Amino acid sequence: MKKIIAIILTIVCLLTLPACQSGGQESSVPTMKAATDEGVKELPVVTVLVDLCQSDLTTTAVSDLLNSTPGYGEEFMIATETLPDFWTSDEQRQAALTQLKTEILAGKGPDVFLCENPIMENGNMGGAVFEFPRQAMDSHLLLPLDKYIEKSERLEWDRLAPRIMEAGRNGEGQQILPLTFGFDVMCFNKENFTLEAELPMTSDEMLESSDPMVRYTGMFRMGVRSVFGQIEDYERDELLVSEKEIAARIEQFSGLDEEFPQFQLSDPINQRSILGNYAMGGTAKMGLGGGDYWLVPRYNVEGGITATVGAFAAINRNTKLPGESFKVLETMLTSTGQTSGLLKQLNGQPVHMGVPCAGWTHTEGNYSQFSALLEQINAAVFRTPVEQEFDRLTRDVNAAEGGDIEDIVHEHYMKMQMMLAES
Repeated sequence: MKKIIAIILTIVCLLTLPACQSGGQESSVPTMKAATDEGVKELPVVTVLVDLCQSDLTTTAVSDLLNSTPGYGEEFMIATETLPDFWTSDEQRQAALTQLKTEILAGKGPDVFLCENPIMENGNMGGAVFEFPRQAMDSHLLLPLDKYIEKSERLEWDRLAPRIMEAGRNGEGQQILPLTFGFDVMCFNKENFTLEAELPMTSDEMLESSDPMVRYTGMFRMGVRSVFGQIEDYERDELLVSEKEIAARIEQFSGLDEEFPQFQLSDPINQRSILGNYAMGGTAKMGLGGGDYWLVPRYNVEGGITATVGAFAAINRNTKLPGESFKVLETMLTSTGQTSGLLKQLNGQPVHMGVPCAGWTHTEGNYSQFSALLEQINAAVFRTPVEQEFDRLTRDVNAAEGGDIEDIVHEHYMKMQMMLAES
């Protein structure tokens, strides 16, 4: 009943914010009356901006998790605001994003950001709250979190995938907390195939491998982005890979149907499955078949794995409630939070390494292989407009019939350079 009252009061507070302020006090922190164990009290409200429209969430997925935060309902309240999704109205979404970014630049905005940048796999190329998350950190829009992390008694920081978490760190320290991630990997049913190659290896070594599973994975053209690590140099505003190298790599990946007929299966779900950057989440098809799989990732030129951050959370540097806001972030990164209904519905794998992987039967063999792959990650990137344009490049090359690969690469490469320069 207390939570129902809190929800009602939250709605009233957001609609009549001035009336929810402490009487006679000038404060930018919204408050609301709440029924606590000590009676009715005026509590500060932590505002959370939710932009997770990439994932198909149930109505109460976010509130069910956030409202389990210690102190909720007794020390502070939580109010969420969800951005319009691009499926409903791109015009409304863009208007909301413009208003939000104006508020942030004016030193206002929500306390907490809970976001997931657009991904090509979902057919969306729209805008995001932070189109370039690294630039948001360097622009001092987000709160450094190191002192809160050090004092935290709830976080198991050493159990969070280290290379993924590093993506949210800059010279000032940790500012963004990734919640999920993914990477390109092919999965082959052990009942049908045997892996003979020794992993890891470089992308070039994959193309020369005598193991058909390794060579097949290495030549898969749709995963060409994962051949490279970080491709954006934000300090110099330039790309770290040349268009000639991109074109050369793409030309290497061809002839799959002719060279590997054994992988053209009548039942690919149970015998061979493709898990992409985000298909590694709870909707991955391989889980339907059960059993053990060989996990063969698409290695990059340095012999590591390029991962992509999915959902992430951060705190507005202008917040007046940093401690309370951090408690909200903690909730999403505990082992309980990482196995919650919300995290299970997000795209990608949970960053907590003690949480079972989503998308396949959790056998000892699968978990052991996946744990080994986590240690091989040497680059973790956010989805950005540049990354989206790389996806367009790949799709246009695959759709072209006899077109000049170099011309297609050049067109998109110029756009990528321009996007980075304008970031």
